[in-house]
Amino acid sequence: MFEQLKVQYSSSLLCPCSQILVLYSKFLSVKPATYRQVCSSYFISSNFIQLLWISDLYSSYYWNIDMKILSIQFRLLASLCSLAENTIQQKIKIFSS
Repeated sequence: MFEQLKVQYSSSLLCPCSQILVLYSKFLSVKPATYRQVCSSYFISSNFIQLLWISDLYSSYYWNIDMKILSIQFRLLASLCSLAENTIQQKIKIFSS
C-alpha cells in the first residue's frame, strides 16, 4: 500500500521512519485464554487410555470390548485436542510474523 501511495503522491508523501512495516509481534501479544477442560483432563492421558485398554478387571467379554472401544474414543479425543492446540499455536505464529 505504501508503494502505491509513493507512486501516486511522490512529491508530497513523506515517511521519516526507517521502516514502513512493523510486525504485529512488536506491539501485540496473542495467547489463547484456555483450552477446553477436557483437553487437560486425566481422561485423555496416556496412562488412563492404557489402563482402559489393558483392563481385565472383569471377566465379561462385553466389558472388555466396551473398554477397548472407549479407550479408542479417548485416544481420538486426545488427538483432536492436540491438533487444536498445534493449529492455534501455528496460526498465532503466522499472525505474529
